[in-house]
Amino acid sequence: FLGRVQGVFNEAIPYSERTTGVSLPEYNVVVIQGKPQNGYSETIKGTNVILIDAELWYKATRDKEMYGPRLSTPHEVYHLLNYSMDTNESKFGLEFSAMLHEAGFIADIFGKKRLKDDLDKRADFIRENKIDMSNLTRSAVTRVLAYDTALRVLNSKELSLKELNRQLLLDSDNGIVSFNKIAGKMGLGFTFEDVLKSYSPNDSATTSNGRGQ
Repeated sequence: FLGRVQGVFNEAIPYSERTTGVSLPEYNVVVIQGKPQNGYSETIKGTNVILIDAELWYKATRDKEMYGPRLSTPHEVYHLLNYSMDTNESKFGLEFSAMLHEAGFIADIFGKKRLKDDLDKRADFIRENKIDMSNLTRSAVTRVLAYDTALRVLNSKELSLKELNRQLLLDSDNGIVSFNKIAGKMGLGFTFEDVLKSYSPNDSATTSNGRGQ
């Protein structure tokens, strides 16, 4: 089991360091009994510790694809990198950028279609449960917005999702302010508010994955 855990981290850490250009000096994985607050894994802010749930990881790493742990780990590694760069960033800023990095990992490792399929499922969940998309404290909302943003960038041949993540990691502003500033510098052609608006129930616009909301 611990060998499978180490295998997941041996994939995620080099990927995150390579795509962000920032090295992780050290980390500690702590196996716990009981689900971390944020799912498969959780990073403790202000430390170099990542908590993983023993039962969830044991079951998930017996599966050949190991999708849950492999998806969760680059997210948490990005958090560790972000904490070392900017300890005062807002919670939304931290989560949104980590989820963008996570989305990039899905597209690179599993393919862009897998990312689009994941976004479709999550967007369906949001719609069917009538979740307020303006509630940026909900991880389900943040992840849909991050995955949609990632697909918008990936669908442009001129833009780099890795460069966006790298700049978000290095930027000292917080959350939406940081994203919109970098989006402008990179010429993304859209703002955070544009992505959010595409999920408004009063807006007939079509999101970047080709689905009307």
